[in-house]
Amino acid sequence: MNNIQPSRSGSGAQSGLQRHRSSQYFRHGALYMAILAVMAPQAWAEQPSQSATLAPLAVVGDWLGEADENTVREFPGARYRLSKESFDEAGASSTAEALRKIPGVQVLGQSESYGANHALSIGVRGLKARFSEKSTILVDGMPLSFAPYGQPQLSIAPISLGNLGAIDVVKGGSSVRYGPQNVGGIINFVTPAIPKETKGRITLRGEGATGDGEGDIRGQVNAFYGGHVTEDTGLALLYSGSHGSGFRENSDEDIDDLMLKAESWLNDDAKLDGHLRYFNAETQLPGGLNKAEFDADPYQSRYDYNHFDGDRTEARLRYTQFLSDTQEFQIQGFYANTYRLYGLQFSPDARQRYDEWGREYDVYGIEPRYTQLFEGENLSHEVSVGYRYINEEADLNRYRWNNFAVGSSPKTVTGVLRTLDKAGTEAHALYLDDRIAFGDWTLTPGVRVEDVEVYRHSLIKKNVANDFRNEENYTEVLPSLSAGYRLSPSTQLFANYNTSFGTLQHLQLSDSTDNNLEPEIAHTVELGGRYSSGRLGAELTLFHIDFENKLQWSDALGHHVNRGETEHYGVEMALAYDLTANLNLHGNLAYTYAEFKEGDLKGNELPYYSNWTANLGAQYRRGDWSYNLEGYAQSSQYTDNDNTESLTVVDDTYFRGHMPGYMIWNTRAGYRIPGMGSNTQVAFGLKNLFDQQYYSLSGPDQPYGAGIDIGAPRTAYLELSMGF
Repeated sequence: MNNIQPSRSGSGAQSGLQRHRSSQYFRHGALYMAILAVMAPQAWAEQPSQSATLAPLAVVGDWLGEADENTVREFPGARYRLSKESFDEAGASSTAEALRKIPGVQVLGQSESYGANHALSIGVRGLKARFSEKSTILVDGMPLSFAPYGQPQLSIAPISLGNLGAIDVVKGGSSVRYGPQNVGGIINFVTPAIPKETKGRITLRGEGATGDGEGDIRGQVNAFYGGHVTEDTGLALLYSGSHGSGFRENSDEDIDDLMLKAESWLNDDAKLDGHLRYFNAETQLPGGLNKAEFDADPYQSRYDYNHFDGDRTEARLRYTQFLSDTQEFQIQGFYANTYRLYGLQFSPDARQRYDEWGREYDVYGIEPRYTQLFEGENLSHEVSVGYRYINEEADLNRYRWNNFAVGSSPKTVTGVLRTLDKAGTEAHALYLDDRIAFGDWTLTPGVRVEDVEVYRHSLIKKNVANDFRNEENYTEVLPSLSAGYRLSPSTQLFANYNTSFGTLQHLQLSDSTDNNLEPEIAHTVELGGRYSSGRLGAELTLFHIDFENKLQWSDALGHHVNRGETEHYGVEMALAYDLTANLNLHGNLAYTYAEFKEGDLKGNELPYYSNWTANLGAQYRRGDWSYNLEGYAQSSQYTDNDNTESLTVVDDTYFRGHMPGYMIWNTRAGYRIPGMGSNTQVAFGLKNLFDQQYYSLSGPDQPYGAGIDIGAPRTAYLELSMGF
């Protein structure tokens, strides 16, 4: 099967398999096993007998490192690994577009008030999508958010799709290793490996709207050059840049991502690898429209001065020592300096106000891990113990400009410093897990202990000297258990329980004293299976999340509030089938239901997620040609806690109500140029083939955003990729 087949794994955890609130899905195990039997009939056919003696095992060590197809297939949780070939053939030009191929993952469009291509907003299984703060997001195992504990957000997402070799999404079964904020899973952006032989590749792409949009052109350049300079040492230089205009007024972007990777074998048993990277983004933000403006021209912008500027400099160094065939030691250190500045204009037709939020973060960490494999005749234990220390320091400020003339720059008047804060975090995480293998079973009990001290020192608040310090310390014990069972060589079953933790963030600390804010805790359970044999691959996962202390910004109150417990449950399915040697059909479907369980909102659905999402695709290859058709759909969603059924306008600014669903189709044709190698090809494609109009709403749950944001119209692109 080709690389578009569903990956083989599962995830999750919840303290609640024994709790009365557990979903009915988990009370019908017999029915579920029957479904698996229908999915994979060949799995029940007579198979060659397997030896009772366990075959020699290799140390896994890093669960995310260099995961091959077999590793993903046997992982005891929902896991999907998208290859570069997969998202290239889907026509994706951003990480947001690529991640839509993952079942259960919902991505806010780039037209969100904050959401140009410099940012990433993804939600998993009904969790809040804004700036991806409920998932642990990594690049080659290094935290990507500018403050993993104090502000685990991606309002600057310093990674470009053109610099990636794969995207590895682990939704469950890994919280003991990776955190915090991992209730939405682990997303690891994987950069290309350094080849033995020196190779290069450059891809040029241009795209522009062909429907009702502005029609401006945005160009992208992706380049890779690397190889081994000596027998033991390799280097690679990667660059990805995106420059030009989007489909709306005031949507110019200039994004550059430059990375230098290196690796060196110090001897036969010791390896050193790492990277240096610089990311810079300058983008305009068109902002949302009110109803009259949207009806007149949904592609216009009434905000002339909304913009984002940000950059990140980072370094990562990792040392791996293979002490023996059964022992491994690894230590990783990393450092990142991230700066981001948002400038947002408020209600330009009614009052002249412009604010800028400037924030700078310095984060460094160190992660040692030791792994020991113990083998018996019919039993093996792989015991790992690891520790991670992270230190975060942040400088936060907010300036305001008032009463400047309509149509003039805000900075023609004097700005006022509204807030000035210093914030920081010191976090220690210790984990222990034991991967126990016997017969066809693999059990992995584990525990993670988080000890976090977080503070916010307010120097100026609302123009007044404040000198007030909020500080909290949290210690949490987070157990996990996962199990995998190989029913047959083609069928793997799994179940897991995980506990996730998220401390109060820097900007929530000042709200904590009077508003009962507590760290967010989530218990997740998964039950699933995957099948792969010959031309067919399939996967099915049931999940349940019991989320405690759901924290949410209240625009009406002007601070964060604790909404109490929420419950999330659903099912995710994926299927791929090679109909012929040249034709592959594939798709996935996810159903999620998430509701408040306490307080005045009890029984209401959470805002900003769709109950249903689906992908459907086909690929046909003939000679040097390949043709792809990809469809994405999501159902309607509420945009407020009250679950307002009809679209309602509040003060001609905020919009709330039931936002309609939509479906878009993308198509691509690629031609491999004969005689120039397999990496040289030209491709043409159309995104949103039928020019479906869809939109998103910026409402009360998104502070400082307002209005209706139109989605991308029909967009054509031409791409040339050359290997050398």
